[in-house]
Amino acid sequence: MTLAMHSMPEPSAGRERASRVFAVAGILYSLIALISGGVAAMGLFGFASPIDPVAVEPAQLLGLPWSLAINSANAATPTMLLLLSCGAMAINAVLIGLAARLMRTAAR
Repeated sequence: MTLAMHSMPEPSAGRERASRVFAVAGILYSLIALISGGVAAMGLFGFASPIDPVAVEPAQLLGLPWSLAINSANAATPTMLLLLSCGAMAINAVLIGLAARLMRTAAR
């Protein structure tokens, strides 16, 4: 937020500010996605406790809207469910990164 509120004298300051906000949001989203993916893997494979089939649900929430396409026909095994959920989170992270990059190039 500090990056977004910092005043800039340039005429393209609005796009630069938006680019910074997207960059910070992308970094934070990526960190949260890595943590959620790790917790889901530990829960599905029983590394931290007994096997928990609902451990992947937080990762699926972070993967919205792409994770809505995941159903029992697509993900027959817990491993496939985890991979599809991580893929959905990766798509979101890439889209946030692209938004930051496009805003930065448009500002210059």
